[in-house]
Amino acid sequence: MIYELNVFTCRPGGNQTLAQLDGTLGREIRGDRFGTLAGCWLTEHGVLNRMMQLWSYDSVAEQACLSRALEQDGRWSSEFLEPARELLLRRETKILESFLPFEAPKAAAHVYEYRAYRPRPGMARAWCRLFADAIPVRRRYGGPVCAWVEAAGHTDGVSHLWAYSSFDERLEMRARAAKDPEWQAFVKKSATILEEMTSTVMLPAGHSPCR
Repeated sequence: MIYELNVFTCRPGGNQTLAQLDGTLGREIRGDRFGTLAGCWLTEHGVLNRMMQLWSYDSVAEQACLSRALEQDGRWSSEFLEPARELLLRRETKILESFLPFEAPKAAAHVYEYRAYRPRPGMARAWCRLFADAIPVRRRYGGPVCAWVEAAGHTDGVSHLWAYSSFDERLEMRARAAKDPEWQAFVKKSATILEEMTSTVMLPAGHSPCR
């Protein structure tokens, strides 16, 4: 599967307003006719005043085709984009290819963490294989919702999304994993491949399919 991750950095306090606009007028106009909404979140830790939005597609070609079609939708341009632009400072888009299947948590009320890494040039796929091999160990302390490598033609990055029942559970699970010798072995190997790591903790917006 292919995913489009949109990161909207808003004026202070604007991400809440943008999420409300997206959950009402945005869903009314767009629905899932131009991709399927997988999740929408507001940042709590990391870069603040952001809304992060994840869409799924069958292929890169479908994502490109549906994105062009959305741009040509009159209501989307005039009724949604115009008020949204007043809230925005910038928008970043990543096209992601999943190398672990998307598994949305079944229960509600989760805290999410999005971790994005930049490997050394040409080493993204090698890191993906290393991470996938280590996932059975990490699942002892909770598994990822999904893991991605940026699609061909885009920045050579990798990322993964996690869901926890609370902030405290996130800290507990990460601490327990850090003590596992097998996970420590993965982290040691991973450190030789990665150059940069970032983490964003988020809460789901009211209309997010991932709760």
